[in-house]
Amino acid sequence: MSPRLADRGGSRCLIIALLCLALAAAACGPKAAAPAAPTAPKFPDYVFPEAPMNIGSAAAQQHQQTGWEYLQAGDSRSADREFTAALKQSPDFYPAEAALGYSASAWTLRSRGEARRTWGIIGISLATMVTIQLIFCANDAFRVTRSAADLVTVLENERTPPFDPAAPVFQVGLYDQTMPFYLKRTTTLVNYRDELALGLDAEPAKGIVHEADWVPLWRSLPQAYALLGVDTFELLQRQDVPLRVVARDPRRILVARR
Repeated sequence: MSPRLADRGGSRCLIIALLCLALAAAACGPKAAAPAAPTAPKFPDYVFPEAPMNIGSAAAQQHQQTGWEYLQAGDSRSADREFTAALKQSPDFYPAEAALGYSASAWTLRSRGEARRTWGIIGISLATMVTIQLIFCANDAFRVTRSAADLVTVLENERTPPFDPAAPVFQVGLYDQTMPFYLKRTTTLVNYRDELALGLDAEPAKGIVHEADWVPLWRSLPQAYALLGVDTFELLQRQDVPLRVVARDPRRILVARR
């Protein structure tokens, strides 16, 4: 067997051993009462395996939270029961698997003997690695509302009418820093200053101070695009400003003049 295959096999056996250890601990002992009132956490260095959006049922997430409270109170057996219940509710709820690794590590670290403590350290390392991956997954879940990448992709793929790269692009009442990046061009700010106030004072032509001054310009253009907040979009609609929705997400709406 090659060293690489041996390493993979060893890692799988290690994960299985930790999960079996946690499940065995969960099966023993009487049913515990509710977690005690919050005190100083027993394991402050443990990183809570936060579930990304749309992962697991509400019941599974509640079991996960309750189990973590038990773990930080020093009751690893009750924590195991909660984490196991979360997996029964949602078998693919992998944050609970990471939490089981932490719980097994906590149990082995408190046990006597160098070997058990070594296994505890290994378990912490594996659980932390899974938790970091969860954080990366959760960060991607916010991409829809924190990045203009999807909005720009829809805009550039328009066919009726086709996207006009020469038409001006405005950001009205907001500034999404990712919009110019994905468009590969600058945008004109309308009714927005904040962190760009110093630059706008130096080059006032790069922005339009009042929204009321922008509306006549927008009406006069043969084609243009604008990124708006939901409230701004609804306000302009009530004023009969011509707006064709190109794309939208829960926070922003990208519109075209025609």
